[in-house]
Amino acid sequence: MSIGILVIGATGSGKSTSIRTLDPTTTVIISPDGKPLPWKDASKDYIKGKNLFYVSKIDGAPRIGADGRKEVPIIELMKRISDNSDKKIKNIILDTVNTALIDLEMSETFRLRKAGGEAMQKWWDLACEGWGIFKLANALREDIIVWILAHSTEKIDSDTATYRKMITNGRKLEKLVPESMFSIVIHTVKALDSNDKIEHYFVTEDIDSTAKAPMEMFPEIKMPNDMGIIEKHVREYYEGEIDE
Repeated sequence: MSIGILVIGATGSGKSTSIRTLDPTTTVIISPDGKPLPWKDASKDYIKGKNLFYVSKIDGAPRIGADGRKEVPIIELMKRISDNSDKKIKNIILDTVNTALIDLEMSETFRLRKAGGEAMQKWWDLACEGWGIFKLANALREDIIVWILAHSTEKIDSDTATYRKMITNGRKLEKLVPESMFSIVIHTVKALDSNDKIEHYFVTEDIDSTAKAPMEMFPEIKMPNDMGIIEKHVREYYEGEIDE
């Protein structure tokens, strides 16, 4: 099975920027957000249609995109990448899953289902498509890491303590608790350092969020905003379980 990593954070906290240190020859970015990559010369390493795909539809039949080309839905695209015979790709990134879910929620067919059983069923359908992505993150080729990037929100639990978690679309998907499908949940943080300069970093475990990681996977709870470093520690940790 592949290794799914859920990366959660507010917009501007460094989720997309952390991709910059991965090897572009072994990485594919699937971008429902459809925005330029946020680091210099990224367009030289990530080419649309080669290792960068602007796709927001999650599942079902392909559709024609704004550029007139056929778009393969996210789930099918991830499966094709995994099944490719050259086994070249080692990292698949979905940036962000929230935009893919919102794309479905904002679609005309979804909005027109306003009454009765259809109005209830559409939220089940949305939850099922989101759940399909989370399940697939751990079901692809063994040597692939699937990075699911998601936006965060703050919730108040039964003890009135505020904690950060992934924002979800609809109560059904929230009740399924997406974080429960991942052994590694990393939160991105943007804060002022001791010199009052903005710094970005990952948090792999704390008491104020859903961040978590297997015991002794990372040397520190606070890690650099660097997917390349995270990948190194994850692969070393699971070295005996991954076919090279």
